[in-house]
Amino acid sequence: MKKEMKIAVTVFLIILAIVLAAGIIYFVYTDYGKTSGNEQAESSVDPDGEIQRLLETDKKIEFDDTANSEGEPSEWNFSDDLHKMTHQKVKAEIKWGSLEITKERINNMLTTAEKSDYQYKDFYIETLSAWQQGDFTNAVQVHNVIWKSQDGSIGIATGLLTEKEEMEYKAKHFD
Repeated sequence: MKKEMKIAVTVFLIILAIVLAAGIIYFVYTDYGKTSGNEQAESSVDPDGEIQRLLETDKKIEFDDTANSEGEPSEWNFSDDLHKMTHQKVKAEIKWGSLEITKERINNMLTTAEKSDYQYKDFYIETLSAWQQGDFTNAVQVHNVIWKSQDGSIGIATGLLTEKEEMEYKAKHFD
């Protein structure tokens, strides 16, 4: 009886060790173990930059809705397109509209912003220049600047999507 008890305890401890090891591995190597999966390790948002300045402003940001004579979209339409692009990258309760982020779209919008006389030209250039380099860590802040200007009451961005969540979003909206 004593020998059978030792074997049972040994088997139990081995199984317990395997389950604990699997749990630790799962926690470390999945998004579950990351700080709620949506904090940015290093944000590209310059604390002295336009994005940060617009986030901190108390005055209402208003984008001009007047089209210009050179065929550029109005500043409101331009900012709305940028806002719809952020939906591919951010977690938000509700998202209205989407535009796929592509290198071509980023390059075209950056060119438009650089040539424009938009009031918030520096904001667009700062945003799109980071995106052109593949750095989307500013997407939450960019989304929320524009969301705030549109009098958003629901749908504030709370973090970045994980890679898996972004792939699911893209499959649902762009494929």
